[in-house]
Amino acid sequence: ARALEEGRDFSKAIDAYLRITDQHSSDHDFLEAAWENAVKIAMNHVTERTSEVVATVAHRLVEVSRFPQAAELYEGIDSYRQAVDVYIKGGLWKQARALARAQAPELVEAVEERYVQHMEGNQDGDGL
Repeated sequence: ARALEEGRDFSKAIDAYLRITDQHSSDHDFLEAAWENAVKIAMNHVTERTSEVVATVAHRLVEVSRFPQAAELYEGIDSYRQAVDVYIKGGLWKQARALARAQAPELVEAVEERYVQHMEGNQDGDGL
């Protein structure tokens, strides 16, 4: 992947970074770095692939429980609904609520309803 990147074959470099999966390594830091390289290359050199690459990488980050990183990728391309969903999936309610309030006011009511359901399900009335 690095050789392709250095050779300026950016689309193939993205593909090579994305071929690295949790079947190749159990080191989540390594996987995150490789996948984020794919995102950086897409954003800087193959912009027409940015949304596709972010969606792929964010999905993989969620699979390895890297919720904040996945949500931040979505935020980086203004996909606030997906970012909020990832924060919620990771139980990061403070971030989900803050993002909805700041960037996606149309989501605030739905996020608050889900938060109340979550708190009631956990019998944590004090958190409301």
